[in-house]
Amino acid sequence: MSEFEKDVIIYSKKIAIASFIIGILIFLVFLLFSLEALAYLGVLFVLFTIFINGLMLLQLIYLWISIKSKRVVFGKVILFVLANIPVAR
Repeated sequence: MSEFEKDVIIYSKKIAIASFIIGILIFLVFLLFSLEALAYLGVLFVLFTIFINGLMLLQLIYLWISIKSKRVVFGKVILFVLANIPVAR
Protein backbone atom coordinates (compact mmCIF):
# COMPACT_ATOMS: atom_id res chain seq x y z
CA MET A 1 0.00 0.00 0.00
CA SER A 2 1.42 3.36 -0.98
CA GLU A 3 1.94 6.28 1.36
CA PHE A 4 -0.89 8.18 -0.35
CA GLU A 5 -3.35 5.37 0.27
CA LYS A 6 -2.34 5.15 3.94
CA ASP A 7 -2.74 8.91 4.29
CA VAL A 8 -6.23 8.82 2.75
CA ILE A 9 -7.26 6.11 5.21
CA ILE A 10 -5.80 7.92 8.22
CA TYR A 11 -7.23 11.33 7.31
CA SER A 12 -10.68 10.02 6.46
CA LYS A 13 -10.87 8.27 9.84
CA LYS A 14 -9.66 11.38 11.66
CA ILE A 15 -12.16 13.60 9.85
CA ALA A 16 -15.03 11.20 10.58
CA ILE A 17 -14.14 10.97 14.28
CA ALA A 18 -13.63 14.73 14.63
CA SER A 19 -16.91 15.57 12.91
CA PHE A 20 -18.72 13.03 15.09
CA ILE A 21 -17.30 14.44 18.33
CA ILE A 22 -17.84 18.09 17.39
CA GLY A 23 -21.38 17.36 16.21
CA ILE A 24 -22.23 15.59 19.46
CA LEU A 25 -20.78 18.48 21.49
CA ILE A 26 -22.80 21.06 19.54
CA PHE A 27 -25.94 18.97 20.04
CA LEU A 28 -25.34 18.55 23.79
CA VAL A 29 -24.72 22.26 24.30
CA PHE A 30 -27.89 23.00 22.33
CA LEU A 31 -29.87 20.63 24.55
CA LEU A 32 -28.48 22.16 27.73
CA PHE A 33 -28.90 25.83 26.85
CA SER A 34 -31.50 25.86 24.03
CA LEU A 35 -29.70 28.60 22.12
CA GLU A 36 -31.34 29.24 18.77
CA ALA A 37 -28.08 30.56 17.32
CA LEU A 38 -26.47 27.23 18.15
CA ALA A 39 -29.09 25.46 16.03
CA TYR A 40 -27.99 27.54 13.04
CA LEU A 41 -24.37 26.75 13.81
CA GLY A 42 -25.29 23.08 13.96
CA VAL A 43 -26.94 23.19 10.55
CA LEU A 44 -23.92 24.93 9.05
CA PHE A 45 -21.64 22.39 10.68
CA VAL A 46 -23.68 19.50 9.27
CA LEU A 47 -23.51 20.99 5.77
CA PHE A 48 -19.76 21.52 6.10
CA THR A 49 -19.14 17.98 7.35
CA ILE A 50 -21.32 16.50 4.63
CA PHE A 51 -19.14 18.27 2.08
CA ILE A 52 -15.81 17.28 3.68
CA ASN A 53 -16.82 13.69 4.48
CA GLY A 54 -18.34 13.43 1.01
CA LEU A 55 -15.06 14.39 -0.61
CA MET A 56 -13.22 11.80 1.46
CA LEU A 57 -15.88 9.23 0.61
CA LEU A 58 -15.50 9.89 -3.10
CA GLN A 59 -11.73 9.47 -2.79
CA LEU A 60 -12.18 6.19 -0.91
CA ILE A 61 -14.68 4.89 -3.47
CA TYR A 62 -12.26 5.77 -6.27
CA LEU A 63 -9.47 3.87 -4.51
CA TRP A 64 -11.83 0.96 -3.81
CA ILE A 65 -12.67 0.72 -7.51
CA SER A 66 -9.14 1.21 -8.83
CA ILE A 67 -7.15 -0.97 -6.39
CA LYS A 68 -8.83 -4.35 -6.39
CA SER A 69 -6.30 -6.01 -4.09
CA LYS A 70 -7.17 -3.63 -1.21
CA ARG A 71 -10.95 -3.61 -1.53
CA VAL A 72 -11.51 -5.07 1.93
CA VAL A 73 -9.42 -2.36 3.58
CA PHE A 74 -11.04 0.49 1.68
CA GLY A 75 -14.48 -1.06 2.15
CA LYS A 76 -14.07 -1.02 5.92
CA VAL A 77 -12.99 2.61 5.90
CA ILE A 78 -15.93 3.51 3.64
CA LEU A 79 -18.31 1.89 6.14
CA PHE A 80 -16.60 3.77 8.96
CA VAL A 81 -17.11 7.11 7.19
CA LEU A 82 -20.71 6.21 6.31
CA ALA A 83 -21.45 5.41 9.96
CA ASN A 84 -21.33 9.17 10.58
CA ILE A 85 -24.45 9.80 8.48
CA PRO A 86 -27.15 8.73 11.02
CA VAL A 87 -25.68 11.09 13.59
CA ALA A 88 -26.21 14.09 11.32
CA ARG A 89 -29.88 13.28 10.80
